Amino acid sequence: MLPSTYRNLLNAAALQLGIAQLHAIGDLRSMPLAHFFGVITGLKKPSVTSTGEYMLSLTLSDLTFDAHTYNGITINVFRQFESDFISILAIGDIVRLEVEIGVFNGRLQAVQKRISEKVFIFYPAGKPVENSPETKVVMFLRNWWSTQVKSSTPPAIKNFDKKRMTGPISQLVVGQFYDLTAKIVKVVSTSPYTLALVDYTTNSSLTKCLFAPDEYLPATILQNGIFECMFWMPFHELGSPDQLPKVGDIVCIKNMRCKIGKSGHMEGAVNSDPIVHQHFRKLSNSDPSVQHILQLAQKMDTRRTLLTQRISKITHISDILTDTVIPAKYTCLVKVVAQMPRQICNFTRPYCNYCESTFVLDSNDKQAHEKMMCPSCKSDEYIQHIYMYSLLMTDGTGYLPVILSGEDAVSRIHMQV
Repeated sequence: MLPSTYRNLLNAAALQLGIAQLHAIGDLRSMPLAHFFGVITGLKKPSVTSTGEYMLSLTLSDLTFDAHTYNGITINVFRQFESDFISILAIGDIVRLEVEIGVFNGRLQAVQKRISEKVFIFYPAGKPVENSPETKVVMFLRNWWSTQVKSSTPPAIKNFDKKRMTGPISQLVVGQFYDLTAKIVKVVSTSPYTLALVDYTTNSSLTKCLFAPDEYLPATILQNGIFECMFWMPFHELGSPDQLPKVGDIVCIKNMRCKIGKSGHMEGAVNSDPIVHQHFRKLSNSDPSVQHILQLAQKMDTRRTLLTQRISKITHISDILTDTVIPAKYTCLVKVVAQMPRQICNFTRPYCNYCESTFVLDSNDKQAHEKMMCPSCKSDEYIQHIYMYSLLMTDGTGYLPVILSGEDAVSRIHMQV
């Protein structure tokens, strides 16, 4: 079956019907009006829209637009009442319709609004077609579709009504919708309302966390495990202030779309939806859907306790040097054998509270010196000076260099070498 043969049939039918042109789906482009045939390869039941109208979504394909790769055109048909739609549409049926064509969200889509003159003609699969100008076109499409279905690689049928995907942050993919269960570690913003979430898994599409969470998180999670989700809707749709989730809550977020943000990394977005009245739901620790998060969090309890409560066993430097757990804290009895600077004085270095790191100012950059600007994040609002000392310690089992830093570092060192 050649596309050229199909286009010739369309041209002949257009002449008999008195239509300027019948398009093949593969020839469609943005235009105010288009008339074409298509086989239904995707079907979503009518649903109410924010304007109160009902919308039927179809995916149509023909041999010029490969049905094997979901490369059909999406048709959104609007009517005032649900009963206005043909209730027996099914996959494999053929329709002829007149629509407006445009590109939305990077995809070719068509819209047929509630206008009585618009054409929407239905040819059910398996039923004979009366002798008419469209007969040859319909029979040609039926034969093509039958060949596709019976082939060794049948076409993929787009399922609009399938359940949204669920899974950990590590499995999120850009361009998909999810129901995500995760723990809130920070309310990043209130305009738009933005949550920073973790489930203790990582995703290479995420970027390094630039804020300090309220709980200990391993370096791997801070690097690629904090997922930000923005809620693009009026604040009142989120619920009353006392209903909003807080840091530490585990929530299930409904109908979240993964996308690439302005930073070039993956983030989530939830848009206003008149059908979804609850965009997120707080979950209790007894809920089965949060158990995997609690189990992963429990594996970090030992390190979290060491870091936040300063509890650790006395150990040797040789054990520290061979330990692979990072980050971690230790207690050991040592002797300081060298220090820099040699004299205890006000030796300080600029420190960026935003990046949580020290830095050295470029001697050739006058602006950096004047503004005390961090070279990493270009911030000049969170800069302070902290004391900083380098120590070399030993306990007889090895040598360990240590950096002692902080606002009160000068009060924590009282020795001279």
